[in-house]
Amino acid sequence: MFSLKDSCLLKLSDLSFLELTYLLRLSCYFKKDKTIVKREKHLYDKKVVLIFEKDSTRTRCSFEVASFDYGANITYLGPFGNQIGHKESIKDSACFLSRIYDAIEYRGHKHKAIKVLAKHSIVPVLNGLTDSFHPTQLLADLLTIKEYYNYYIYSKVRLVYVGDVRNNICSSLLEASLLTGLTIYLLSLRTIWPLKSFICKCQLLSQKAGGNVLLTEDSRVGINSINFIYTDVWVSMGESKRLWKRRVFYIRNYQVNILLLLRTKNINVKFLHCLPAFHDNKTIIGKHIQNTYSFIYGMEVTNEAFYSFYSLVFGQAENRLYTIKSLLVSIVLY
Repeated sequence: MFSLKDSCLLKLSDLSFLELTYLLRLSCYFKKDKTIVKREKHLYDKKVVLIFEKDSTRTRCSFEVASFDYGANITYLGPFGNQIGHKESIKDSACFLSRIYDAIEYRGHKHKAIKVLAKHSIVPVLNGLTDSFHPTQLLADLLTIKEYYNYYIYSKVRLVYVGDVRNNICSSLLEASLLTGLTIYLLSLRTIWPLKSFICKCQLLSQKAGGNVLLTEDSRVGINSINFIYTDVWVSMGESKRLWKRRVFYIRNYQVNILLLLRTKNINVKFLHCLPAFHDNKTIIGKHIQNTYSFIYGMEVTNEAFYSFYSLVFGQAENRLYTIKSLLVSIVLY
């Protein structure tokens, strides 16, 4: 069996294409044969600690259910339930936690923190999200794409990412393109494109894998014959109101709506979102966005598009569970 035992996953490019393919195939196996949970406790008596400097629904639930299903014990350390970064350094926390746990999951703000954690840990460290990368989300995204097309030839898939093209999801998507040959269009205002040197490097490496990375401001170019449209929230809690206002000003014309989906000229186009989404005013933040920025039908995606038959968002979210199961089993057991 292919072995990833004791490997860390700080960013998607820590994996080779063969390792990535292995994890996705194992995820498919776990998803297809759900009764395996009742027969085999792969992680029996293993211990996993979940460090969450930033709250989450999908990441926390996926790691907890994956651990419970396969017999592992978990400890959750929330934003205010530990001394990490307050009274105890990341280095000291890594030295202690890695001596009593079999794996460490970290979800936080700065990517440099997880790098320090991994450097001083003697057990695998997994990135549940940092400001730079979100590899566990991309594993679920690639599984979703694979399920829809039923093959692993990602170089035949064209995906457009719309909106804030400088965030962690976009960075991990670019890594996916380098690994798999996925063709990615970044659709956003030129003033907020990633650095030209970084994009040129991504384009060169992606082309070697059979894909490409392209940037455009024109939605007519960026969505033509696209297979998937992907977006994420434009702003995050904790960021300043000034930054919210500036970013919304730049990106407000890059909303995913039914008209944009129809413009792809592909009746089978599918919509992806890593969630949560500001698609209505049924939440505190949703109401704030509607009142402050006059987005009546949603911000980065309209309510109509979010719940349309184009949308795969909840299946995409469910796939977090199966990819995290394959990741935990691979790095802790095999």
